[in-house]
Amino acid sequence: MDPHQYNIYYRYLSFNGTTTRYFPGTTKNQKSNIRSGAKKYTIVNGQLFRKPEEKNPQFRRVVKLDEAPSVISTYHADRPGGNSHWGRDKTIAKVKQDLYIQGLRGHVTGLINNCQVCQMARAGITTPPPPTTI
Repeated sequence: MDPHQYNIYYRYLSFNGTTTRYFPGTTKNQKSNIRSGAKKYTIVNGQLFRKPEEKNPQFRRVVKLDEAPSVISTYHADRPGGNSHWGRDKTIAKVKQDLYIQGLRGHVTGLINNCQVCQMARAGITTPPPPTTI
């Protein structure tokens, strides 16, 4: 989730009467959109979580977009047995179990397309080529 949007929902949901629920300059239409969107989220232990849905029946921590690459990379390469990496669909399924990341499929596809281990496996190369000398 965009960090600004994260902060908007967090502020709205953590309203305790001592601060304003909205950032200054928020229009009536924006307030309506915030109220509507915030229904999908809650705060647990100071972090924003996506509420359970039919497809995902548990609370999932919301990941800000700037944190997404490192989080997805950890899930992608965290496979028992060492160097093996999960493919796109398995990585997406693993991440979705615990986390909510907007645009997850695109992030995972980009990561795998740039993952040297995955590209070598796709090409049938089992070890990296030796460095070339110039």
